[in-house]
Formats: sequence, C-alpha cells, structure tokens
Amino acid sequence: MPRHYPGHPPHHGGHDPHEPAVNVSNVNFLGSLTLGTGIDVFGTTLGGLSGLYYNPLSGAFAAISDDVSDPRAHGLLIDLSDGSLDPGDIRIAGVAQILTPDGGQFETTGAELEAIAFNGNTVYLASSGDAAGNPAIYVMEAHGLTVTQTGELPIDDKFLHSEDGRSGVQVGHGFESIALSPDRETLWTATERALIQDMGAGGRRGGEIARIVQYDLRSGTETGEFAYQLDRAARMPRHSEGSSSVGLVEMLALDDHGTLLALERGVINGPRGLEYTAKLYLVDLSHATDVSDRDSLSGSRFQTAEKTLLANLDDFHIDLANLEGMALGQKVPVTQADGSVLEQQSLIIISDDDFGATGAQGTQIIALGLTIDDSGAHQRVNVAQQSSYDHSSDHFDFGHNTSGSYDNALIF
Repeated sequence: MPRHYPGHPPHHGGHDPHEPAVNVSNVNFLGSLTLGTGIDVFGTTLGGLSGLYYNPLSGAFAAISDDVSDPRAHGLLIDLSDGSLDPGDIRIAGVAQILTPDGGQFETTGAELEAIAFNGNTVYLASSGDAAGNPAIYVMEAHGLTVTQTGELPIDDKFLHSEDGRSGVQVGHGFESIALSPDRETLWTATERALIQDMGAGGRRGGEIARIVQYDLRSGTETGEFAYQLDRAARMPRHSEGSSSVGLVEMLALDDHGTLLALERGVINGPRGLEYTAKLYLVDLSHATDVSDRDSLSGSRFQTAEKTLLANLDDFHIDLANLEGMALGQKVPVTQADGSVLEQQSLIIISDDDFGATGAQGTQIIALGLTIDDSGAHQRVNVAQQSSYDHSSDHFDFGHNTSGSYDNALIF
C-alpha cells in the first residue's frame, strides 16, 4: 500500500500569505526501483539521466543523459496502472542521439545536458555548463532517432563567466531545469545554485539565492528573472572534513502564470561518503521581484518566490540517490489509508548515477501520486492527459529503435 504524506503548511518567508491558483496536496509514495549500472541499451550505456519529459499519447518518457562524450536520450516506459511501482514495471524502449547543426556529434560542445522539454518537434535542452563553464538553452529539432541543434536562446551576460572569475554561474551549477507553460508560450529555467556575484545575498542564516529565468518563446527573448531562496545546506560536524550544498535541480510548470513544482536536492559529502536529501516544493512567482536588471543581488532588497513544502522525500524512509529529473506521468488509482481509491496525478523522479563514478549503485526511479486542484485557476493546468495542449507531435520515435518495437524493450 502507498505511504501517505499530507504535506506541510505554506512557508512564505515572511511575505504576505496568499493562496496560489493551483494547489497540490496528499502526496503518496508509490514505490522506488533502482536500475543497475552498466546496462547496455542498444549499444549505449544507461546512465547519467538528469532530465525527464513525458508524452501522454505515446506513454513514453524521454530521459536525457548528461554524458558529455555521447549526449543522448533514452526512452522509458513506466507502468503504474495498479497504482504502484513494482519490479517489472519499467521498460527501456530506445535511444536517440543528439547532433550539432552540421550533423556531427554534439559532444564537441562539451555541454552537460541536464533537462529536456518538447514543443511539437522542437526540443529544448538545458545545459549546466559547456566546455567554458557557461550555461545554455539549446533549441533542437527531433526527427525519429536523432535530434539536431538549430539554435540557442540568448543568455544574459550576468550568467556567463567573467575573465576575473567574480561573476557568472558556479562551475557545474548552471541551468539544471526546464519547464514549459501549458500554452507553450513560456519557458522557465533556473540556476542550480547562486551566481558567484549573488553569494551572500541570502543572509548569514539563509540558503543561497538561485535565479529562475523566464523566456517568451514567441519572441525567443528573456522576459524576467526571479530570486528563489534555497534551503540552507546541512551543517557539517565540527572539525570534520567534507562539504554540503543544496541545489534547485528540476521544475515543472502547473499553469501559465508562474506556479511551479520544484525539486531541491541536498548533497552531503562527509565521513560516511556521499549522502543525498530531496524536497518537493510548490512555488508561486506572482509576488516575487523581477531582478533581471540587477547584475548582483548582494546588498539589494527583493522579494523571493514563495514556496510551500509538499514532501520531504526522506520521510518515505528510502535511501535517496542523486535525484535530478522529474516529470508528470499518467493518472493512477491510489489506495488511501482508509481503503478508498483516489485517482491521482503521478510524478516520476529519476536519479543521475554518474555512471558509477561516485559510488552510485544505479539509476533510482521514484513514483509519487499527487492531488492537483486547479479550482482557483483561470488558466489551463499542465497535468498529463488533462492539458488542452496537443501532444500528438511531441516525440522521439522510440517505437522504431534497433530492437524493433516496444515489445522487445529491456524490462526491469
């Protein structure tokens, strides 16, 4: 039976409280599976999965790998029809290659691809950093089993590394997320951690201030930046060697006006090795200050995005891996504590195993059930199979992979 987590009261950080147009509640744990390391998938190795996108018409997830030497996306099929994630419910359906505009291997850019989203045949990929350490949002076109770069969205200079090293994203902590609004007119991304010049803006007792960036996809231009305060990193024991950090690793858009799901992941590198934490938040940007005109937030006044804790994944009593990607999946029947059955929206969260380099035992996949209430909204809600957006042209054609069909996919 699923484990239930009612959530916590809203955390408003001292701001005037108000109800978001979209509410999420009654978070249920539906299961967790770990796929082993070194799995061969049609000539490639499954691993490094950092971003996730779901097409409700095909029922397939596209999981982007951050393998710099061979950028690619794997197709995953996840069966939650009985309301739980159990052995045998995951199939690996194929692989799609990422190419440069001239048809060459995308590896030449040195980019770590961390997030993926579709708008018809157009694919958006976020990078935490290229060979120079600078983040990017790549624009691609999908054609069967290949995805070819056609352009990039503009990146403001404040995110790029300066020659003196005093500004720009922290190395490896650029854009980790992509969220498309239901009307497909707005793209959201965010820095995983604070910009170098924003360090300290969160106060002595607060977490770092990341920046959520808004793009208008009709014009292809940035239209806003919003401060997001991360949870404070765990304190390390006195006199112990090690470090800890918290980052904003994934977002999903629930409406067209800045209501988001956000995944924060904590990393503790201490005496017991690498340990991870993860929290799921509902984020409301409607009262946040647009800070796009500020090269640095240090010493300035601004209002951060409001966030409500939905679930601390530690409370589900599972060992958490390096969680980085998430996507809304199909509707599922979830049995409640009183025996009643509630139809909920599934949420799939996936880990980056770093191909075993950090001691990870494989790719962790976690399934949650959410109740999403949009009764207070006057706009469409991005809920899988309920969005009025037409997903019919969203695809990597994983059904025509080298194995022949989904029926021959690898099953776990």
